[in-house]
Amino acid sequence: MTNLSFTDQRGQAITEFAIFLPIYLLLIFGLIFFAKAYYIQQQTVSAARYAAWQKGDFNTDDNELKEQVKKYFFHRLNPDRVEVTPETSSQTYNSMMSEGRSQAGESGGSGIMESAMSALMGVMDTLSNTRGYHVSYDLEVLPFLKPLLGDKTKIGAVCHVDKNTWCWNNGIHGFWDALWQMIKGMAGGIADIFS
Repeated sequence: MTNLSFTDQRGQAITEFAIFLPIYLLLIFGLIFFAKAYYIQQQTVSAARYAAWQKGDFNTDDNELKEQVKKYFFHRLNPDRVEVTPETSSQTYNSMMSEGRSQAGESGGSGIMESAMSALMGVMDTLSNTRGYHVSYDLEVLPFLKPLLGDKTKIGAVCHVDKNTWCWNNGIHGFWDALWQMIKGMAGGIADIFS
């Protein structure tokens, strides 16, 4: 009699294991996938910062910069899935606004305020000699996550750097210094008028 109850418990344990094994596997592979996605997000942020800094400080060629980013940040992953593109502040602003409208379910063109902000960003890019890069990676989704995420998920980051604030060469050091020099010049001209 005791032997029969031991066999029943053993059969129950195997049945419970068979029921919960797929759930455990989903959890394990899901954790691995999201850990890899987090790692890729950190790499894209670091790569975007590096690219903007290199372009701003050393004026590195775009093609050489793309190869450096792939070599330094994505050598453990598939470098063919990396995109490195130069981007201005106004382009970033426009893409952020269109992404925000699509998430909110709104459609249509940008308003007057958004156009003015985009134009202002373009002027600041010109005055401050800003360099920006967008780095993205196409992550292939695991088969059991495809219904939720689609076939591929693009993970990306953008970084903009004012060229002169990083290198501090002779002369004017960025947008705010240029603005300060202009204000000082205007103040000197006003002082000459009243003296």
